[in-house]
Amino acid sequence: METPSFTKTANVQLAKAMMDLLPPSASITHQYATACQALHLQREQVVSTLERNWDLQTHRETAREQLVEYYHQISSPPVSTIMVAGNKWLGSKFEWRDALGLGRACKDSCGRLELVNIVYNIGVASAACGREVISARRRADSLPEAKNYFAEAAGAFDHCVELG
Repeated sequence: METPSFTKTANVQLAKAMMDLLPPSASITHQYATACQALHLQREQVVSTLERNWDLQTHRETAREQLVEYYHQISSPPVSTIMVAGNKWLGSKFEWRDALGLGRACKDSCGRLELVNIVYNIGVASAACGREVISARRRADSLPEAKNYFAEAAGAFDHCVELG
């Protein structure tokens, strides 16, 4: 059974772009700057994870966990208000390529493209984890565990359609 591949992205200066959203007269609090930098580092970690050799089962599970954690960060207020729902546009663009890298990159300075690709990659990682559980069959409870992974993958792909 073959699973789809991750979509690819490039690093974005997310912390700087979010800091630039504040008016020049606004004072940047240490807490806001720290939160922006933490989100930037979390995205860099996700990008790095998607580029690694993903043949190892532990890597697939780690990728899934990191993607889910990043998704929760960017889809929850106040970040979702800035990145996706808000009328303001980030100064830098999110860029994503198809899994094979054959097509032109899609770019978006809002956040919808980022959100859809993260959700898609959660689906890919979940499907791969389910496939791994099925092929390994190490435990008696492997089928229900695989079913849960495949259900999560299906939910993620369905959510992509809703977001798109």
